[in-house]
Amino acid sequence: YSVDGPLRIFTLLARGGANLNLKYYDNDVVKSIALRNRLEELTGKKQSEGRTILQSMAVAGKIDHVKVLIESGANAFIVDHEGKTALALAQHAFDVLNSDKYLRESKPNNLGPFSGERKVDHDASLSKWRKTDNLRNVIEYLTGL
Repeated sequence: YSVDGPLRIFTLLARGGANLNLKYYDNDVVKSIALRNRLEELTGKKQSEGRTILQSMAVAGKIDHVKVLIESGANAFIVDHEGKTALALAQHAFDVLNSDKYLRESKPNNLGPFSGERKVDHDASLSKWRKTDNLRNVIEYLTGL
């Protein structure tokens, strides 16, 4: 499918032969792909700590990135340093986002202009809804593999 902007660059790297199953620590995905590939060339060793790019994109709920990675040959069954696959990590992120503790901590505590009325942070609610929806899409996609 056709993509634009940063996803286009990501897609070109993924389909251009970058090692998609490397594990890394840097949050800058493009930099990490280049850096880890270069480290492997220099040291002759696989970079085995941290998470793969697929695992990081799954946790972030980046469904388009996850699809590009899978279509480009990324292994969805590699485990991270905690023994979790991309699917398990996405499911955990989803569970945390929907946990009672998270919901309690994210509730607004400002009172509105009328006694007992709570202000609702619509941006935060929308953001949580989008994250939850994105993670649900990733989980459904990875479950189908």
